[in-house]
Amino acid sequence: MDKGLLTYQSRKRVVNTLVSHLIQLHGKNVKSNVKLAMAKAITYQFPELDNEDGDAYEAWFTPGQDNRDASGFFEIRLRNVRQRDKAKSAAPSNASTKPKTPSKLATSSLDLTIDDSEDASGKVEWLKHHKEPLDQVKRYMRETTKARAALIRSEKAKPVADLIKLYPRLLDTEGMIDQDFRQLFPINADQLFLKWPKYLPKIMEYVEQQTEWRQFLHFEGEIDTDAKRTNVALQALPLLFPAGCMKGKKGPKRATTDESCRSFIRREKIGTNLPSLLDQNTQGQPFILILGNPEQPEQAFVVVEKNVVSCKSLLQAVDVCFKVVYVLDINYAWQCQHTWDFIQKFFYRLGEGKGRETSIPTVKMFTNFLQKQNI
Repeated sequence: MDKGLLTYQSRKRVVNTLVSHLIQLHGKNVKSNVKLAMAKAITYQFPELDNEDGDAYEAWFTPGQDNRDASGFFEIRLRNVRQRDKAKSAAPSNASTKPKTPSKLATSSLDLTIDDSEDASGKVEWLKHHKEPLDQVKRYMRETTKARAALIRSEKAKPVADLIKLYPRLLDTEGMIDQDFRQLFPINADQLFLKWPKYLPKIMEYVEQQTEWRQFLHFEGEIDTDAKRTNVALQALPLLFPAGCMKGKKGPKRATTDESCRSFIRREKIGTNLPSLLDQNTQGQPFILILGNPEQPEQAFVVVEKNVVSCKSLLQAVDVCFKVVYVLDINYAWQCQHTWDFIQKFFYRLGEGKGRETSIPTVKMFTNFLQKQNI
């Protein structure tokens, strides 16, 4: 606790004990102001759990507003208690709670003003048929970024594969995904690389304390360099959050931990036949693919509709994969949506993006820990 670390088991005991106390005093439908006061009391009594903004209590309880449900550890526990009691007193029902889907980034929040649409359409057409000269390709790609973004956002019904056929240079010309993202979000483009070295030690500390990452990654060696620590920390991120959930034909479907991790970063052996793997792949895209050992992969790629973008490191692959989502205006893989939600809000600072409108408590708690330790 002196470092602001609270294990899953300890947190569960704290939540269960405090919620039991609330139920004894107020029943199972506790008023919002009471839960909020309890949440604030925790961070007041234990300032190690607070952050520099003074809002770490939101991980414990966040009141509902503007058609958003209340959230936080207390709310989840109370909701589970009520559902359990309801199930005991009533016959099973086929009704299911509709899971929240990732919110879309509003086109209106981007400046997609196009100076000369006719000129832009000509350059877009030229880019379909030319890979060279490279300088001209890059210049035309830069000059048509807003036109491309506007068209992509106006054609949401088009499959991603069709978008790639329309704009093939995005994936087969190095740096074009980054260039498009940088044109659309200039302030946010470099944030992952700028912040990662600062927060890596605390991320690893949290990962070591909260997860059994060695067992999951089948790793027994040492991580004695920052490069190895980076690779391990990135692969362990999905272990910090619950696996994603989506609406299925028979009700909500929750991914397994393994599915959550593989939908974020998939690891295969060196020598894997990539064309064969891509032909047989049924996994949602985009996702990151690495070949080799978990702590020091030999190669890293981003896979998008049977296209692979080669990256120089796993950290760069995470950066490219994140930017692909925004450039092509698609959603995060639902299995690992909380991992991307954390990356989006903590590193890139894109509050209005593809992630949840309100992050789940475990994302908030991890963010609070990182912010608190770097004041």
